Amino acid sequence: MSDFRTSVAFRSAERWLNEKRFPDDIDAILSRSNGSPNQSNLRDFLPGRVKRWALDEGPIPVFLANDARAGAAVALINKVLERSVFYAVPGLGRAVAPRAGLVVSLGTAAGSSKRPHEICIGNVSGLTDETGWDEDTVDEQGHFQRPLCVRIDSSAGHQATFDQVVHEFGHALGLGDHFPGFAEPDGAPAVDYAFWAALVRLYQLSPGDEYAA
Repeated sequence: MSDFRTSVAFRSAERWLNEKRFPDDIDAILSRSNGSPNQSNLRDFLPGRVKRWALDEGPIPVFLANDARAGAAVALINKVLERSVFYAVPGLGRAVAPRAGLVVSLGTAAGSSKRPHEICIGNVSGLTDETGWDEDTVDEQGHFQRPLCVRIDSSAGHQATFDQVVHEFGHALGLGDHFPGFAEPDGAPAVDYAFWAALVRLYQLSPGDEYAA
C-alpha cells in the first residue's frame, strides 16, 4: 500500500475515514449511478433496484494476476468499507474461470468510439466479452451468476494509474455511470471523496431494494 499513499484515491479514502460525511445529494448520485444509470453497462439490469454484490456467502474472491495495483486497491476498499468485501487470490489471473468473483486481466482493456482500444486503460466486462456484461450477471438478491473481468492496461502497453485501477473496482462493485468525484467531468480525478461516500452508501443498502423515484 505504501507505494500508493500519494495517490488521490488513497488520500481521499483517508479523508473519508476521518470525516465520514455524506454529500447532501448522495442518494440521488447513487440512484443515478447504480439504480437507474443512463449509459453504463448496468442500465439494463434490475432498473430502479440496488445492484451490489451480496456478501452473505462470504467476501468476493479476486484473482489478482500478481498485480500490485489491484492488490492495493482491494486492501484500500476493504479498509474504507470496514469489512472484508474481497479476499485476494494471488497469481492466478485468467488461467482460471471461477463460478463468480473478479478476475484481473492485464493488457486487455477494451475501448469504445470515444476511447480506442490502443489507449483505453481500464474497463469491466464479462470474461468472454470485451465491453459488456452478460444479462444475467447478477440477480435481485445480489448473487452474481458469473465472474466479472477487471481489465487493466491497454494491449499497446498504456498502463493504468492506481487511481484508475480503484475506479474500475468501483464499477465492478456496482457503480455504473460516472459522477462528480468519479471521473466526471472529463479530466476530473478517477476517484475522489464522493466516490468513497457513494461506495459506502451502496454497501449500506440491501441488494434488490428499490430506489425512491
